[in-house]
Amino acid sequence: MGRDNPDIAFPCMKECMKGSSVAVIAVRPETNKVMYESIILRGISSLSDLVYMANLSGIVVRNAGVIESQYHCQNKFAMNGKSEIRKYPEMIKAFEEKFSVFFDDAKVIGSFEAVSQYRNDIQKSESELFNTIVSQEDFLELYGQTIKRIDGFYVINYDMPALTKKHHKETDIFVIAVTLKEGVTFSELNHGIYNSFTSNKTAIIDSEQRKGMEWFNQVRRTYHISNSHTKTMFDMTDFVINENNVKTTFVETPLGQLILERGKLAECDLIELKKNPIVRIKQPDGVSRLVNIIDESKQKDEMSLMDCCLLFESIVRE
Repeated sequence: MGRDNPDIAFPCMKECMKGSSVAVIAVRPETNKVMYESIILRGISSLSDLVYMANLSGIVVRNAGVIESQYHCQNKFAMNGKSEIRKYPEMIKAFEEKFSVFFDDAKVIGSFEAVSQYRNDIQKSESELFNTIVSQEDFLELYGQTIKRIDGFYVINYDMPALTKKHHKETDIFVIAVTLKEGVTFSELNHGIYNSFTSNKTAIIDSEQRKGMEWFNQVRRTYHISNSHTKTMFDMTDFVINENNVKTTFVETPLGQLILERGKLAECDLIELKKNPIVRIKQPDGVSRLVNIIDESKQKDEMSLMDCCLLFESIVRE
């Protein structure tokens, strides 16, 4: 525990990734156990090929700013809840339609506000807020943000206060990157891990509380997985770190390389989009539409590398 450099078992094979479907899987600190790791590796062995494997101590994660980078947008909403949503009329409309209340009148707060100035009202610690499960009628997910109705408050990104404290000198996370075999989708890779858990009769974290949910929601707290080429690009630039603590750059990812080679966006554009993926894209009819570029890349019929590239090129530049 407490190492200042990644413990790399399989160095990143970037030469194998060009034009490939790559997924990053990171096992969370609370499930960073050999048993979990082996079940995940078994679940993906027939579906993918390993191109990177490492154990990142909490010190590496913190020094590299992995969590701050990974959740930059969610963190912003969690700190300044109502004012951030107010910037987007589409969000206000979705909120009012879901909860049947006027946005201006509602007690909309960020989760950091919930555990600080509103703690006497909600009476939940960071971990208690993280573990609070509500019914579907009290839950809204929009543009990459979550809202839970708790004790009359509408709490944005409930998990952020706990997430920011989960990585320290006593924790580690197991990280792998894999190339998907021909014809395998991101969803199939994820389902392969779920099947591995169930076939090994291994308890999934919070399984009792989450047993009525879809399979992908049952396992989402057990590990993090890229679910699109766009998410892989952003995940690789956070989690794939070499022995000298240098993170992967955008041009070293399959999608980033394609985007930058085409020359319509620069690396600085990708850096900004990672910080704020909520943008407007121009549709074929010329009308712009608000999207979270990460969510938009995760369609029922999974988008190809080129499809994702064209999606980025359709962003309305302001």
